[in-house]
Amino acid sequence: MIRITIFLLGAVAAAAFMTPPARIPTLAPRHTAAPASTTASVPPRCRNWNLRAPSLRSSMRSTAVVPLQSETDLDSALGAKRLVFVELYGSRCRKCFSVMGKFNLLAEQHTQPETVAFTQIACDKVTNVAERVGVRKVPTFQVYLDGEKVDELVGLEAVPVVTKKIRQLVKEWVDLVSAEQRRVQASEAQRVIDEYNAPDGSAQPKEGADCGPEGCEIVWD
Repeated sequence: MIRITIFLLGAVAAAAFMTPPARIPTLAPRHTAAPASTTASVPPRCRNWNLRAPSLRSSMRSTAVVPLQSETDLDSALGAKRLVFVELYGSRCRKCFSVMGKFNLLAEQHTQPETVAFTQIACDKVTNVAERVGVRKVPTFQVYLDGEKVDELVGLEAVPVVTKKIRQLVKEWVDLVSAEQRRVQASEAQRVIDEYNAPDGSAQPKEGADCGPEGCEIVWD
């Protein structure tokens, strides 16, 4: 009995040894795309107005600043006011977005109905006006006095430096025009006084003045 058992176990072992192992199917390697670059693209500097940056929000607009949409608008602005400040910007320029708030604040502080005006031109939208005024980089700030360009500031420096220069530019020209305006008003007032005063200091009545025993009433224009 023992011999039979040993024989059977040996036969089973021999059969297992002689049987080839089952083949394991090999898997073809799958094609995997290269991982996308995780480096964020850095927006270009404001060297021109053709930039990919967030559009300027409408909340940055100011009612004191007049947007110019054509050459006719520019001519009207230069002809209507003595001193005109023009901000030339790109509608998708980050630096323009940063300094526009300062320009709007100055416009609200210094706009004068008959003398001083603040305007803006989107160079990438009104290209004919941009070419006419000769802008090459944005942001650019130009100053016009009696229709002629008298000063210009190109904002190539850092934003704090540009905003400081804008304030200095506006203040300098507003003060200059205001002082000249005061001199003109004083001169005109003196001329009116001299016109209505005789050389000896007595009043010169105009035709139609009401004259009585105590003198004549002056008829002022």
